[in-house]
Amino acid sequence: MRSLVLSSDLEAKPVEPPSRKGLILFVAFFVALAIGLASLNWRTSLEAYVYESDYSFKDNTLVQRRVALNTYLIIGYGIYAILGAIALTQWKSLDVSVLRWWIVFPGVFWLWCGMSVLWSVEPSLSVRRVGHLYMAVAGGFGIAILLRPKESIWAIIWSMTALLMIGLTAEVTLGTFNPWRPGYRHGGLGHPNETGLFAAVLVLAARVAMLVEVVKGEERSHFSWRVCFCLVLFGLYIILIAKSRTTLASLMVSLMVIELLVSKPSRAIFVFGVGTAGVAFLGLLLGMVRTSTFNAFFGIATIGRSSHVGTLTGRVPLWEAILTHVDRRPMLGHGYGGYWTTKRVEEFAQIFYWEPPNGHSIYIDCLVELGWVGLVMMILLLLVVLMSTIRNYLRISNRFILLSVSLVTMAIVHGLTESSFFKGAVGPMLLSFAIFSYAAIQVEAAHKTLEPEPPFDI
Repeated sequence: MRSLVLSSDLEAKPVEPPSRKGLILFVAFFVALAIGLASLNWRTSLEAYVYESDYSFKDNTLVQRRVALNTYLIIGYGIYAILGAIALTQWKSLDVSVLRWWIVFPGVFWLWCGMSVLWSVEPSLSVRRVGHLYMAVAGGFGIAILLRPKESIWAIIWSMTALLMIGLTAEVTLGTFNPWRPGYRHGGLGHPNETGLFAAVLVLAARVAMLVEVVKGEERSHFSWRVCFCLVLFGLYIILIAKSRTTLASLMVSLMVIELLVSKPSRAIFVFGVGTAGVAFLGLLLGMVRTSTFNAFFGIATIGRSSHVGTLTGRVPLWEAILTHVDRRPMLGHGYGGYWTTKRVEEFAQIFYWEPPNGHSIYIDCLVELGWVGLVMMILLLLVVLMSTIRNYLRISNRFILLSVSLVTMAIVHGLTESSFFKGAVGPMLLSFAIFSYAAIQVEAAHKTLEPEPPFDI
C-alpha cells in the first residue's frame, strides 16, 4: 500500500536551508549528547575495574544508580524530546509522510507500553520508564524527519564515532585501557555490551554508506568510501576488545542480510565467510585467546570469554528465575519498567552474585513486563517492519532502506540475549529511527528514488 502524502502540492520543492552539513552536525551532536547524559559516565571503566577486583554487594551502589532518577538522565532524554518537537514543527513544511499501513504495529505496541502503567506493580517507576521510552522514540522520529536518508546515516556515523572515541580517551586518561590484560573488556563510557552496540551500529551505518557511494559499480566519492571502510574496521576492533559476543553475532547476521540483498547469494556467503574468518583472525592476533589449539578455537568462538558459556554467562538461571514470576501476571505483565525495582535487582544479586538491571533478553523482559499480549505485539512489530522494509527494497532498490533492514535485523537477533532494543537510551531510539526513516520519505526524494544523488563530501 502506498503512503498517504500530507501535502497536495507534489510539484513544490522544499526550501533548501543555508547549510545541510551544519544540520547534520547539529543532530549528531544532540544524539551523542543525549546518549551520553542519559546512560554514560566518564569514570565507568575505573569503577568497573574496582568492581571486578574487589566486589562487595553491601558497598556497591550500582543498583541505586541504575534505578535512580538523576538530573543528567532527565536532560539526556529531554534532548531526545527536543529533537522530536523540532521535527514536529517542521513536519508539514518538509512534506513528509509516515502514514503507512504497517506503522500501526509499532504504534499499538508503544501505546500498550503506556497503558501498562494502569496495572503496573510499581506505577511511579513505570511512569518514568514509559516517559523515557516515548522520549527515545521521539528522538528517533526527529532524526528521521529532520534529515534526508543519506544525511541521517552520516549523523549516526558521527555520533557513534564520537562516543567511541571519547570512551577510548576516557580509558587512556584513567589508565584502564589495557586490551592485553587477561579478562579485560573495553567499556569506554559504559558497559562493554553497550559500547559494543555503539560500534555495531557504526559498522552497519558505515557499510550502508559505502554501498550508497557506489552506483553501477563506480565509486562516487573515493574519499568518503575509504573513510567508511576505515570506520568499519574501527568498529569491529571495538567490538572485539569489548568482547560482546551477542553484539558480534547479531552484527554478522545483519551484514549477511545486507550482502544477500545487494549481491548474489554465492558472493554474499563468500563475503560472510571471509569476514568471519577475518574477525576470528583479528581476535587471535589481539591475544584474546589461549595458546593451546583447542582453547584457541574455543576462545575465538567465545571472543575470549569461555567462562560460564554453557549458561550464557549466567543468563539461563536468570531467565528461569524471571519466568517463575510470569505466571503471576501472564497476560498483562508487571507493567513496563515496573518489574525491575531496586528490591528485585538486590534479590537477584544475592542469588546470582551479580546485579542484573534487566532480563538480558527483549523477549523475556517484554513477557514479564507486558505479558503475552505485549510480547505478541512486539514480535509482530519486528517481523512486519522487517518484511515490509525488505519487500520495499526489492521493489525499488533504494539502498538507504538497508540501514533500516539491518537495524531491525540486529534488534531481532541481539534481543535474544540482550535488552538494549527494548529499553534504555540507545535501543528504542535506534529502533524508532529504523521505523520512521523508512516510513518518513520526503516527496522529492520519493520521486527520485531510482535517480543517483550528488556525492556527499565529508
